[in-house]
Amino acid sequence: MKRHILSRVTAVALFQLHLIAPFHVSAEEARGQDAVTPEGQPLVAEQWVLAIGIDKYQKCNRLRCAVYDAKAVVKVLRERYVVQSVIELYDEQATWDAIDHTLEQLAMEFQKPERKDDSLLIYYADHGKLDPVKRTGYWLPVDADRESKKSWFPNTEVKKYIAAMSHARHVLLISDSCFAGDFLRRAEEEKVNIDSPYYRQVYSKPSRMALVSGDLQPVADAGHDGHSPFASLILRTLENNQRPFLVPRTLLESIKEGVTLSSHNEQQVGLGCLVDTGSQRGEFIFFLKKEQKPREGCLVLNSQPAGAEVWIGGKRISQAGEFITIPLANEEVGEVEFVLKLEGYEEITGTVEVQRGKTARPATIELKKRAQGGLPEGLREALEIPQEAKDAYGNPIRKGSDPKSGLPLEIRHKQTGMLFVFIPVGEFMMGSPSGESGRDDDEVQHRVRLTKPFYMGKYEVTQAQWEAMTGDNPSSFKGKQNPVEQVSLEDVQGFLQELNAEGGPDKAGEYKRVYALPTEAQWEYACRAGSSKRFCFGDSDGDLGQYAWYSENSGSKTHAVGGKKANG
Repeated sequence: MKRHILSRVTAVALFQLHLIAPFHVSAEEARGQDAVTPEGQPLVAEQWVLAIGIDKYQKCNRLRCAVYDAKAVVKVLRERYVVQSVIELYDEQATWDAIDHTLEQLAMEFQKPERKDDSLLIYYADHGKLDPVKRTGYWLPVDADRESKKSWFPNTEVKKYIAAMSHARHVLLISDSCFAGDFLRRAEEEKVNIDSPYYRQVYSKPSRMALVSGDLQPVADAGHDGHSPFASLILRTLENNQRPFLVPRTLLESIKEGVTLSSHNEQQVGLGCLVDTGSQRGEFIFFLKKEQKPREGCLVLNSQPAGAEVWIGGKRISQAGEFITIPLANEEVGEVEFVLKLEGYEEITGTVEVQRGKTARPATIELKKRAQGGLPEGLREALEIPQEAKDAYGNPIRKGSDPKSGLPLEIRHKQTGMLFVFIPVGEFMMGSPSGESGRDDDEVQHRVRLTKPFYMGKYEVTQAQWEAMTGDNPSSFKGKQNPVEQVSLEDVQGFLQELNAEGGPDKAGEYKRVYALPTEAQWEYACRAGSSKRFCFGDSDGDLGQYAWYSENSGSKTHAVGGKKANG
């Protein structure tokens, strides 16, 4: 008992040193912080930041980039935005006691009348946990035990402390952790025009908001650049922003599509008010420091019809008509290659010059309507639309095209004969409900939205198809129309590489990633075929043999594909 008390006192004492003398800007830095409010008055209020990041857990799986993410966010805020005070808790500093005491001290600080116009940003990058019975979320401090709920820090406590910050003008919580969606009971969905009157309106009203990296589901840790997908896109927005005011709603619009795509549609970013905290539909404002040399240019592309997606560097950046920030290293002018995409229309590729500190506005680009039933550009050499009524396995071939995109409902790879069926956009409940037979204990049912149509193989890849691309057949259960087996993930990636090489390299010498293994969400969405039951045909095992080969009817061997009923 004495040892526990001593550790608590030590944590409290260490924190008090941080709070009494948190990071303050130097006189030299302060000169660059001159800023005005949306009403045009000098900004005298202070901007506070609390950053929490944990990688080195004592009793939980370690993370790879939480501390790196949090420190990077603090760094860009100090360099580019008005910030007076920063409190940081990383790894061993972020115990249950330290987090609790830090929030308590901040609540007391923001109850002081002299803090009535100050604002606070809380950035949390750590493990999260969901109570499956109460459906409530928790933070996991560095000393948390996954098996002991008492060691978890409740989201409800975080909200209570934020609600107690009665004199704070704005409080924004940015949470990059699993199950952070518990903070939101109502997400902000309405479209608004973010302009000068909007900035004045939201600055004048108190706000208590949360921007979260996902709903009630796990979220991704490290991405391709060492940051989580969520943190990477937030950092890019903070680094490239040139507007004097930046609000959470703009952050959301800048990152949500990228996070969804990088997580294969399994992670949905959310923004909303924290209920019962005194929020009055204001918004936290990041104030850009003045006298910064522009490090980028801007680009606005317009399409006819309007609403085309703008893709740059293989990523969806924005919609036509929106400002796009183009980073420029040392050069004054850069050339940008872009692609415009709109369902039902041919893709348009072009280049435009962007100059540092200026906005490029090329003439409106006319889009050509794609013929109904036409193949996507870039795939016409390798694919074809089957003309016969039935496929090689005696099953009907889907005829016609999707009315929205104009894409054919079924296509065939010429060299191998592989058939692909069109899967439209849509949403579904991923995972199994708690009472379903055969459900895994760690499943968390959640809604997933697929924003892009795709093609799924109609059947498993057969031995004949595999051999046509690789010249080899490693299968144990021989049969040209049987599924290929005895292949590793590395073998499969080599097979995909052969398929993707058919279109030839692009200008950078890279092959387009047209063929890929389906994501877990794509697989389940296609298999369910619109059903919310245990199987696509219902809940009973009795009919399973009509739709699948499994342990009860397969005779412990594989069989030719296409011999069972389709799932849709």
